Amino acid sequence: MDYKRRILAAALFTLPCLFFVLAYFLMSMSGEDVTQANDIADKSFFGIIAWVYSYIPRIGEFITWPTATALSYQTSFGIDLLVRIIDVVAVVAIIYLLSFLVLRRHLRLKLFDAVIFNVIFLLLVLIPQLISPLFGNPFLSGFSFIHNYVTMTLIAIMFVIPFFAPLINIKEEFKILKNPFVICLLGFLFAISTEILPVAFVATIILYCLYKKFVAHEKIQVFKWQIFAVVGIFVGLAFFYLGGGLSARTGYTYAETYDYISLSTLLTAPRYFLITFITHFSRNIIYMIPIFSFSILAITTYRLKNDRANKNKIRMLILFDVFSLVYITGTSLILLDDALSVRFLLPCYILLIFAIGLYVVDFYKVLFNTISLRLVAGICLVLLSVIVVVDMTIGKVRYAVRTSNQLAEVREKIENDSDTLCLTKAWAASEAGPIYSPIFSFTQEPIFEPWNVKTIYDKEIVWAEIGEEAICE
Repeated sequence: MDYKRRILAAALFTLPCLFFVLAYFLMSMSGEDVTQANDIADKSFFGIIAWVYSYIPRIGEFITWPTATALSYQTSFGIDLLVRIIDVVAVVAIIYLLSFLVLRRHLRLKLFDAVIFNVIFLLLVLIPQLISPLFGNPFLSGFSFIHNYVTMTLIAIMFVIPFFAPLINIKEEFKILKNPFVICLLGFLFAISTEILPVAFVATIILYCLYKKFVAHEKIQVFKWQIFAVVGIFVGLAFFYLGGGLSARTGYTYAETYDYISLSTLLTAPRYFLITFITHFSRNIIYMIPIFSFSILAITTYRLKNDRANKNKIRMLILFDVFSLVYITGTSLILLDDALSVRFLLPCYILLIFAIGLYVVDFYKVLFNTISLRLVAGICLVLLSVIVVVDMTIGKVRYAVRTSNQLAEVREKIENDSDTLCLTKAWAASEAGPIYSPIFSFTQEPIFEPWNVKTIYDKEIVWAEIGEEAICE
């Protein structure tokens, strides 16, 4: 029986890794990836870094733009393949760290650990599909998404592990994360991860300290590593907000597309600001329903088991709710839609995944109280994971084949036209739209986007409007 559990555990550990290997190796560059590569093709590495800082100094952008020049339109040997391998390692590290947090220890080759690892994986890839199937999965929609959101998530999890440790009684810690230099560096990177995340984190910590002092009347103990963490955050925030790109990112088409309202409007047009903000908030809060609903369920369950450990978990879940409320408040400067929701609210959904994982760990042995039941649960997870892997692979293969055919068609056009490459928007709409996987609707952004891609194979593209296709003949 022991060897059966080990085989099942190995399968449960392997399938998530296989999923991302296939996903990233089969992935073609998106239109945004191609545009980024073209925009900085004539810049040196340090020139790219300087340009990114003047554009939007997020840590993900510092990775996205340089790597865009290293990618091939489709997988090729060399630096392109290395980038894809690093992406796989990074996203699997996220699953491992989330599993570490919910287990409160490092993982071992055991069925229970493998089940948790696999559950975290399924939540990570399926929650975005349930909430926003149209280009909403930040781990699968394109390399610009991956390099932004995988980087942000990995850094955020590493940074908060020492903060979570006392609330969930972690048995084994990554002690290096409390090293003053390491936590200060992580604090800096955390602060430049996204616009709202570090501010929401600091606000939540302040509210928590005020609660402990004035409501719970508990002593606030500050450790040396925490001081260095805060220093890193504030240095990072200064670095971020001194960058010259916020006005560029939040003005012009950005403001029009997402109905962005600047905080300065609160002073210049307070009535307009409040009405618009309340409209945004009342719409955006809908995306938080899964988080708050699960929190109510978990808190109610933990209250029934009235012990000290569960009281700490209840406090942590309430902190998650407070953070999510602060975060959605900051996010409501724009109006979210389905395609944006998971990306913009990713930190909140990562907390949801963590909370669900913790809940599964606490009640797994209660629900599956015999070895036979645990084997059945493991087999069911393997079957579901196989379906997810196969489904995603079908979508990616279909997309890769179509992209390969499109690129071949474009190369043929280039050979027959020495001046410019003429493509029609009608062709883009019919031949270059999204391809969904059969079951879970996994997809990615297309490579040929008329609004985005102006150059390919170093050839300038002329996009003919619908109804004006004759100019390409």
